[in-house]
Amino acid sequence: MGIIRGMRPTALISVFVLELPPGWSPAQDRATPPAWLEGEDATRYRSMPSPRRRAEFAAGRLLLGHALAAFAPHLRWRLHAPPGQALRIEALDNGVGAPSASLAHSAGLVACAVSGPRRLGIDLERRRARRRSLEGLAQAVLHPQERAQMARLAPGERTAFLLRCWTLKEALAKALGQGLALPFDEFAFESERLAAAPAYWSGARQRWRFAHPVAGDDATLGLAWSTAGESEEVSLSVEALPPQRLAALVAR
Repeated sequence: MGIIRGMRPTALISVFVLELPPGWSPAQDRATPPAWLEGEDATRYRSMPSPRRRAEFAAGRLLLGHALAAFAPHLRWRLHAPPGQALRIEALDNGVGAPSASLAHSAGLVACAVSGPRRLGIDLERRRARRRSLEGLAQAVLHPQERAQMARLAPGERTAFLLRCWTLKEALAKALGQGLALPFDEFAFESERLAAAPAYWSGARQRWRFAHPVAGDDATLGLAWSTAGESEEVSLSVEALPPQRLAALVAR
């Protein structure tokens, strides 16, 4: 994606997407996390019963390190990631502004977004991994306005529509640090614009912007970020890393 034109100031947002090799495992067993996971991350890794979930979690931390090194090469940082809350990057050098970051994963695909100090959220859904009933999911996550719009679509277009709405809502929930506690059915999107919101969300449409960066033929990516105002310019880049890059990230 290029630059969303407007007037200064400019927001720089970088998105990185990594495809995991089939069957890749970050460690020999669940009890021994890979070397790059420490503290709370190592504890969370041991608590995950699913091998695929452990692989995506570990790869996500590698991708985060790659993304931060590309975005701010000289940054010394520490990660704070309490379960259920937004990631927080702490800059270890006095006077250095810490970037914001967000991670997502789905069926062997991992995504990371980084930007300057702002609220930021990313979500990813792989379409072939979506097995839940569309009707049940739509009732749970879509606003009545969105459900009516979905009902007017041809059957073959409904999954893509639902995932576009869902990933934007998940991205906003991550940026707010609320996760699934956010009432998804109380706000609606039209394309990449917040079209309806509860009255208590005063000013929300002006404070947030959204995008669907391209992440491959089989994936839907949603991005949400807080904005300095309508005049803010956005430079949004997307880099796809092939499975072969994972070995290089591990070796760092």
